[in-house]
Amino acid sequence: MTALSLSLRSAGALVAAALVGTGLVALAGAAPVAGACPATYTDPAGDSGLLDPATNPVVGDDDMDIVAVTYSVDDGTFTSAVKLVKLLDSGPDFSFGDRFTTKFTVAKKAVVVTAERDFSGVGSVKGSATVGGTAVTFPVKVVQDIKGSTISATLAAADLEKAVGAPLTGEAFSAMTAETRSIYPSNAGPNVGVLFDSATAPATAEYAFGTGCGGGAAAPSAASPAPSASPSASPSPSGSPSPSPSGSPSPSGSPSATATAGTTSTALPLTGCGLSVDPKGDAKALNPNNPSTDPDLDLTNLTFGTTADALVAYAKIDKLGAGPSQSTDGHRFTFYFTHNKNVFALAGSAYKNAQSAAVKNGLASTGQFSKVTQLSVNGPALTDPNGRTNPGFVASGLTFTFDQKNSYVIATLPIADIEKYGKAPFAGASLTGIYATSATDTTVLSSQADVLPDGAPTTKPSTLTFTGGDNSCFAAATPPLTSVGAVRAQFGDTAAVAAKLLDGSGAPAAGKAISFSLGASKVTATTGTDGVAKAQLPVREKAGTRSLVLTSGATKATQRFTVLIEKTALKATGGSGAVTATLTDDDRKPVAGQVLTFTSGARKVTSRTDAKGVAKAAGFTVGSPVKVTYVGVSGMYAGSTASATA
Repeated sequence: MTALSLSLRSAGALVAAALVGTGLVALAGAAPVAGACPATYTDPAGDSGLLDPATNPVVGDDDMDIVAVTYSVDDGTFTSAVKLVKLLDSGPDFSFGDRFTTKFTVAKKAVVVTAERDFSGVGSVKGSATVGGTAVTFPVKVVQDIKGSTISATLAAADLEKAVGAPLTGEAFSAMTAETRSIYPSNAGPNVGVLFDSATAPATAEYAFGTGCGGGAAAPSAASPAPSASPSASPSPSGSPSPSPSGSPSPSGSPSATATAGTTSTALPLTGCGLSVDPKGDAKALNPNNPSTDPDLDLTNLTFGTTADALVAYAKIDKLGAGPSQSTDGHRFTFYFTHNKNVFALAGSAYKNAQSAAVKNGLASTGQFSKVTQLSVNGPALTDPNGRTNPGFVASGLTFTFDQKNSYVIATLPIADIEKYGKAPFAGASLTGIYATSATDTTVLSSQADVLPDGAPTTKPSTLTFTGGDNSCFAAATPPLTSVGAVRAQFGDTAAVAAKLLDGSGAPAAGKAISFSLGASKVTATTGTDGVAKAQLPVREKAGTRSLVLTSGATKATQRFTVLIEKTALKATGGSGAVTATLTDDDRKPVAGQVLTFTSGARKVTSRTDAKGVAKAAGFTVGSPVKVTYVGVSGMYAGSTASATA
C-alpha cells in the first residue's frame, strides 16, 4: 500500500469516528441476513482492482472485493446484501468513500439498489434505488456488518412492488450483477467513481422474490459458496475451509488462503484408483544417498476430480503425520498441471510448530517467498529457495486439507480461478503435464523428497492428463438417491419430478418405490431398469423456495425446489348492459373461486368465478366501457385485467 493510501485510510478512520460522535453517520450493527442467509451468487476473491493495473497498479483492496451477493425478504423487508473480503469501518484503501451496487430485473423492470459510505467529513452513509431508470422516493436504509464484512441495502417489499407496478411474490430475478466503486469527493454522482470489482450471476443462480432467510429458504449455505472437497455431492472434508471468499491478497499479491491439518475427509477416491500410483519407500529428502526413507513424504497415489465449482487434487501418502520424521519442522506438497498452455502449481505446507506458518506468511509479504498455501501460474517451483523476482504468485481461493487419519493431502481450487488464469473454459478441457511433489519445508528452504510420476518433469515429461468433469474414481461416493427431474413449477401446476436410485455397488436399483413430497403433496413411483422413478406431483405450496423430499425405504434426500407464482389471463366480452369475464391460468385452465371486480364510472360490481373460471355482472349502461380487475392472491396467482363494452 502506498503512503498516500495509508494517509487516506487514516484520515477516513478519524473522520468516521468524529461523524459517529455527532450522529451524522449511523454505523449499524449486523445486517438482518448476515451470516445466516443463502448466497444468491458468488464471486472469486482477489479480483478487485483499477481498470488498468498496468498504468495504475492498485489492486487487492479487500473493502471493494465482492465474494457474494444475497437477496432476501424477511418480515416484509427486502434486503440486498453484498459480502466483501473485508468490509473496513474506515472505508476503502484508496479513496474517501465506497459504493456498493446490485442490479437485477424482475417483472420486466430493471432495478438498481445502492449502498454507499462517505468518510470525507461532508457526506454520510446513504441508500438509494431506481426502478426502470426512475429514482424511488421511499426510504432505502444501509446496514453495515463490519464483523461479517457485509453491507446491505434494505427497503419495504411493498414499496418495491408498488414501484414495479405488480405483485412480485414468486417472481424470478434475472440479469443479476453487482459492482463496487471508490468515490471521491463527498457522495459523488451516480456515474462518478472508479470501478474496482464487478460480479455477474451465473446462469444457474436463482432467486424468487419473497424467499427469506428463515421459513422455507432451503438454499445452500451462504458461508460456503465454494465446493466440497470431493467430486461427489457429499459434504466437504470436516474442518476443511471454504476455498472461495476466505483469502485476501497480501501486499505482494499472494492470497492468505488456509491449510487445515489433522482433518478427516468424508469422501475419498476409490482404493487404487487414480492418475498414477507409486510404490512405497522411495521418499528421500536432504540426502538422496541416505538409505532411510520418510513415509510422511512418500507419495503413493495421485487423483483428480471435480465438483460443480472446483478442481480437487488428492495425494495419497504412505503415512501422513504432523510433519517429516527427518530433521525439519514442516512438509510441503505441490500439484502441477497445464491448462491452455498456462502452468498451474498448487502448493500447501503444514508444520509441527504452529509458529512456523506465521513466519512463512510473514516472509511472503516480501513477494519473494510463497505463503503456506499458494497458487502460482507460469512461475518457478514454489519451493524455490533462491528468491527469484517473478515467482508468478496469484490471488486465489486455493485451500489445502491435511487428512492425517486417511493419509491424504487434498487441494481444492475454484474453477473460476482456473478459467481466470488459464484464459479458457474448464468444462471438458484436458489438463496436461500433471504431477505432484512432496518436500520438507523450513519456511525458507525446501528439499524435494518424492515426485509422482517418477522422474517428472526433469528426466521425462509427465504424460498424465485429466478431463474436467471426470469423476470415475468417485463412483462409491455417488449419492444413492438423487433428483433428476423438475426443480421448479408454478403454483397449482403439476411438476414432472423424477429421481434415480443406486444400490450399494453403485448400480441402478430397479423395482423400488420412491416417494416425492412437497409440503402436503405426495406421490409415489417405482424405479425402472435404469433406477429412475418418474411422477407428476401437484404443486400446492405458495411461491418461494421449498424442499422436495425424496424417500426410498430408509434412504432420504432433499432437493431445492422453486415454486413460482401462477400467471393468469383475463378475457371479457359484453353487450346489452352486461359483461362476462373468464379467468384462466397460463395453461388455459380455468381458475375457479376468484373474485373479479367490474367497474364502470361510479358503478362497481364484484362476482366470483365458477368452475369454468367465468364470472358475470349486469346493470351497466348499454355501450359503457367496463374494466374487469383480478388482484391475484399473494404467493398463488398473479393479477390481471381486461376491458369490454357493456
